[in-house]
This record gives sequence, C-alpha cells and structure tokens, in this order.
Amino acid sequence: MKATKKIGLGICVTGILLTGILMAQGASSSEASTSSTAASGSATTDATSATSTSTADSTTDWTAIIDSDPNTSQLVLVIESDGDLDEVAEAMYLTGTDTLISTMPEGVTIFAPVDGSFDQDVAVEDVITSYIIPGIVDTADMASGDSTTSTAISGDPLTIAVVNEVVTVNGVPVLDAEAIYTDNAVIYKLSDSFASNDLASTK
Repeated sequence: MKATKKIGLGICVTGILLTGILMAQGASSSEASTSSTAASGSATTDATSATSTSTADSTTDWTAIIDSDPNTSQLVLVIESDGDLDEVAEAMYLTGTDTLISTMPEGVTIFAPVDGSFDQDVAVEDVITSYIIPGIVDTADMASGDSTTSTAISGDPLTIAVVNEVVTVNGVPVLDAEAIYTDNAVIYKLSDSFASNDLASTK
C-alpha cells in the first residue's frame, strides 16, 4: 500500500514538473513571438519614416528656408523676392555662389532664367555659374547690331547681342522688364535657359 502511494506521488510530482516545463516553454515562445512582432513593427515604422523623410526632402520649401535663414545674403533675397526667379535664388543659396560674388569688387552681371525654363533633368545649381559674368554690363549702352562675348565665372562663353533692338544672351532674349540692381550685381531676367546647349548638366 505504501509503495502504491509512493508511485502515485512520484507520478503526480512528475506531472507537475512536466506541466511547469511546458508552461515555461509556452511563455518563452509567446515572448519570442511578441518580440518578433515588435521588431517587425519597428522595422515597418522605420521604413515608413524613411519614406516620409525622402518625400519631405523632395518637396522641401526652399523659399521658406531662404526667407527664414538669418545668414541669407541680400543678393539671394533680392533675386528670390522677384517672384519669377526662385530656382536661381535656390541654386545660388545652395552652392554659395552669392558668397563668391561678394568677393568680386568689380561686381557681376547675372542673366537669370525665369522659373520653369530649365529642363527637368538639369540641376540648376550645377549650371548657375554659367549665367554670371564678372563686371557690370549695362545693356542700355548697346546699340542694335552690337555684340560682345564675355566669359562666365564657370569658364563658359556668353555672347551678348542686340538683334532688332532685342538684347539676347547666347540667343535667348532678355525680358523687357528693367534690370534689378543690388550693391554689387545687376540681374537681367531671361525668357528661357540655354543650359540645354553646351552648358547642360544632368543629375
């Protein structure tokens, strides 16, 4: 009788131990599953965040950044405030071209294509120096038939000509609106870009 009780007690204890082990394994499996789910959720969140960041970068409002940056030069602010030259202002701001211009005591002449002039595959910041020549050029002093070739600070040639009383730069007409003057620059608005010619630069 005592032997039977001992056997029964042993079976009971063994059963309890097995149950405990199985419960522990189940809890461990559940934790692993929860941890895996959390990691997966975190990865998804990170991926979503990265996508959002990428989208934000591609839609950055540079006009707002230029206006709010206390270090933005007066030249960039003047160009940006025109309303038709945001792309040129952004390119000068991003490349620091305005800083370069500030070191040129003779001033510069900027031929600025209006917004939307550049092909979509042209990075304006890559070609902006091709539209700027050292020295101040007053096109009002040019007569019909006059033509002069200058070298842009990029090293590219710019031919300024007056054809039928219309001033052109590399064949692109300058808009009739008056030039914009700053302390060390004169800015003429171009009706189009000429970057698609020899000055093209793609991203």
